[in-house]
Amino acid sequence: TCKSKQVELFILFHPSRQEVKDNKIECQKILTYCNNKNIRVINVLNYFKENGVDSSNIDNLHWKIDGHYKNIGYKFMAEAVCEAVLKDEKK
Repeated sequence: TCKSKQVELFILFHPSRQEVKDNKIECQKILTYCNNKNIRVINVLNYFKENGVDSSNIDNLHWKIDGHYKNIGYKFMAEAVCEAVLKDEKK
């Protein structure tokens, strides 16, 4: 198990374009479950909001054709993960 190997588990939630536009997480029950079980969640939606990404500019982070992130979208996600992991290490 992760615990026996002293490995911390993080669940990464990266929102769809529509979740950002609606400011609503479709899988909120899963995130709530993780929080209740003390499973660490990296919520990229929160990072997006803290860094000025919203319904007016989220399309800049995604390809129109299929909704996958562009390079800038992956950069934001990587920064969110890095920030969360480094913050966790300081605990």
